Amino acid sequence: MDEDALKAVLERYLADHLCRSGQVLYSGIDTLRPGRYYFLAFNPAADGTNPRLRDVPLGRTEWSAYVDQCWHCDSDRRDDCGHPPTRHQARLAGIMAALGRDPRGTFATNLFFVESRTAEDLNVGELWNPHWAVHREMLAVVVPERIVCIGNGEELSAFALLREAAGRVEQEEQQDRLKGFVGTFDLGRGR
Repeated sequence: MDEDALKAVLERYLADHLCRSGQVLYSGIDTLRPGRYYFLAFNPAADGTNPRLRDVPLGRTEWSAYVDQCWHCDSDRRDDCGHPPTRHQARLAGIMAALGRDPRGTFATNLFFVESRTAEDLNVGELWNPHWAVHREMLAVVVPERIVCIGNGEELSAFALLREAAGRVEQEEQQDRLKGFVGTFDLGRGR
């Protein structure tokens, strides 16, 4: 999927949300292709750095918000400003490295694209269907072996909502703080 195709998907499903601030991709558009992993956090933090969704840059390539973007001053090139990565950025880059993945080559996004101060501040009931429709389109392209959810895994998390969206859960696992399941998702188009 290229930048124009993703813009069309966003317009189709999120037209009523494009005036809200947030982010769509935490990786370059070049990662929106078949790949082994689909990294999924909950939603962007309302920290004053997120543009309106209609203005979010989607065409970056060989880029990762976890290693390239400065979350202190909102520069797209952390090398230009000299700030260290945030704890979250370092943790995500570390998880990807432990899986043998380069953050610049690994698809990453959020379950919900609009920002909030806390997960509870989101109206999940209102946001679920349009945002999940975008994910169905992206998942149909990436067709990952694994979806890696970032967060606490409790009721209001990417993991919990993704598990609920699975049409069938075949196996569940929990080891220490890590949780997992094997499930099936209806992505439409016979997938």
